[in-house]
Amino acid sequence: MSHFFAIKNVELFKTKMNYYLGLYSFYWFQTENAKNWIFNNLSETTQKYISFAKLKSFLISLSSLPIQQKIAQILKAVDDKIEAEEKKKEALQAFFRTMLHHLMTGKIRVKYE
Repeated sequence: MSHFFAIKNVELFKTKMNYYLGLYSFYWFQTENAKNWIFNNLSETTQKYISFAKLKSFLISLSSLPIQQKIAQILKAVDDKIEAEEKKKEALQAFFRTMLHHLMTGKIRVKYE
């Protein structure tokens, strides 16, 4: 009987239970600066990784706490709005498919003058 294992090396970034610092960091890691740093510091074996020593040298640009909070709140609001719009789009696409099916099968008739 063979078993398959996956070993994952994971480092945690602790934000001392500060919700906005965690949220700010989440968004910061999606910036081009962060992505470029990560890409340029990858080591490679079978699987790409960043060594713990390199992670310790990683610097995050931090604004003052009130600015971090405001940035995080704005980006979270934008993400929430995008998610709501995506759900609305999915609902409208489902409605369109249903109406198209009903029109093509004759369940709904359109008056043509």
